Amino acid sequence: WDVRRLPLRAGCIDAVIMDFPWGNRHKASHALLAEAVGECGRVLRAGGTLLILLPRSEAARLARLDTGLAPLRTMPLVVGGFPVSAVTLVRPAARPAAAVAAAAAGPP
Repeated sequence: WDVRRLPLRAGCIDAVIMDFPWGNRHKASHALLAEAVGECGRVLRAGGTLLILLPRSEAARLARLDTGLAPLRTMPLVVGGFPVSAVTLVRPAARPAAAVAAAAAGPP
């Protein structure tokens, strides 16, 4: 499967674990990271979790992406001599329609 276009319906997965390309042989682009994380966010249910292993440099960029996922924690690691991070993101729980309408209406 191509992580940029998963053949799954939106909101149907509880958790995704992604080992993003890294190391000397596998250089991945920032654009691929943005697409991959966005697609994982699409298939995660509200409250679902994404755990991603990626280079530390990309982990720092991840915080600047508009993915709709909230960061939970980042754990720095060294794997095979490479500085990487394990980043946990969560898809926020959807707010009930009544709460969204009340927030949009403002204070009484």
